[in-house]
Amino acid sequence: MLLGRLLAGDGEHEEAITLYERAVSLGGFNTAQGHLDLWKLYAIVADHESALRHAERAMDLDLKLTQPMAERAYQVVGNHKTEAEKQMAIRVLELAAARTDRRNAWILAHLGRVYAAEGRIDEADQAFADALQLPQIIDNQERFDRITRDRAALSADQ
Repeated sequence: MLLGRLLAGDGEHEEAITLYERAVSLGGFNTAQGHLDLWKLYAIVADHESALRHAERAMDLDLKLTQPMAERAYQVVGNHKTEAEKQMAIRVLELAAARTDRRNAWILAHLGRVYAAEGRIDEADQAFADALQLPQIIDNQERFDRITRDRAALSADQ
């Protein structure tokens, strides 16, 4: 897969995708990292359906990838070029929340902020409420206060 990474680094995304897909289909590279790389490549070429499929597979194979993938998706939401790209990133955040059984406060807080920006107030409120119940937030006063402020802002915005 070194050749695939080199091609991707040179901007040869379609060629890199072909190599990665072949390696994954042959079973020689059916790893979480391979699917993670395919998620990124498909997102670059705006094949968001394929990107989502590989994001989901990467998370299924290695739950530890869920947090960094959610972080990247949150960044994409803030810097998206198209509505489709933004919706794909939101879907990755939703997948990440589901894969962690809604037990990752940071992912839920990001999701709440995204939902709030999208005007999905009830979903934002639920994400913030769920995050505030988790030990990793209860034990971190600064993050607890930030999520509490974000949740309170929902009422002010209505």
